[in-house]
Amino acid sequence: MATVRCPCGRSYAIADERLGQKVQCAACKRTFVAADTAQRARPPKAPPRAAPAARLKLGELAVARGLLTREQLDACLRHLERVRKLPGHEDLRLGSVLVSKRLITAAQLHTLLGEQNRGALAAAAAAIDLTPRSAPVTDEQRAALRRSVEAATKQESQRREAEALLKPGLLDRVHMRHFTIPAAVLLAVAIGVALWPAPASERVLRAYLESCDEANVAPDATLAVTDLGLAIREYRILKRLPSQTYDYGEALTNFPADEVDHWFTLLETSSLPTASYNTLLLLAPAIPEEFSPRKIGGLRITVQPILCRLVFRQRGMAMYSEGQYRFTLLKAASPTWRCDWKVAACDPAPD
Repeated sequence: MATVRCPCGRSYAIADERLGQKVQCAACKRTFVAADTAQRARPPKAPPRAAPAARLKLGELAVARGLLTREQLDACLRHLERVRKLPGHEDLRLGSVLVSKRLITAAQLHTLLGEQNRGALAAAAAAIDLTPRSAPVTDEQRAALRRSVEAATKQESQRREAEALLKPGLLDRVHMRHFTIPAAVLLAVAIGVALWPAPASERVLRAYLESCDEANVAPDATLAVTDLGLAIREYRILKRLPSQTYDYGEALTNFPADEVDHWFTLLETSSLPTASYNTLLLLAPAIPEEFSPRKIGGLRITVQPILCRLVFRQRGMAMYSEGQYRFTLLKAASPTWRCDWKVAACDPAPD
């Protein structure tokens, strides 16, 4: 007796002399040729082959090419993991973070992506060795597959270059006769806006932030009341908030004659409002000693807060921070002394 199996999965026991004859299945009514399942030989297993080279991740590839260090990559990956938890940033990629942090340029990112894609195509071509086959793949078949992949890649690059060359520009899509005058007016307005000088407080803050670049040894001390210890990698000035002016004439007039002639003594003895007190406390280190409260003859301080977006670290530390910060700039005037805009403080601000 022999055991045969229908393609539907039903098994039957038949006599040996019926092997090789047609048999009808009682379950599915299908006719099939009886063959002994015990005698059916399985095809030999494919010989073990080496796995193809794995596709390098973008960060590992950048480290391997010497574009950034392992510590910088780890910091960017931690930052990317935190930002992806924010709404609307789920699809943020590592390449965008590396470019925004100025660790690599956009051209270097495109080069890395192209190299990564070429490695993926080579890995796909080599992956055919891992597929079990009844017959081994010949060298001619492998070469043909590689040639087809390279031809497809070349054709895709040529298509993109052709699209870039044939892409119509702005002047091809508009009629010059209809838009010459409005375009000239808009251009004049844009030039005027670009050349119009920024307010003095904003120019001072921009110069101070440029001097706080992490590549510099120390910031420009003439632009700040005290050194804030910032090492800035990236910044963007967002907007100026409303300014305030405080007059300290009454506090100077009521300053007791028997007290020590010093600004911190004035702060301790006078009942100034909180905003006026904090402003004078910020400016006090910048007032020369010879202009004491009894000798200065009056004082008016103007406060200008400005919001900025920063990526920075404290000098002497390795961890970077990113967020929105409020810079406080001060300007003072008196009959005997004058102080132009200076950066006095930097505090976190809500987004």
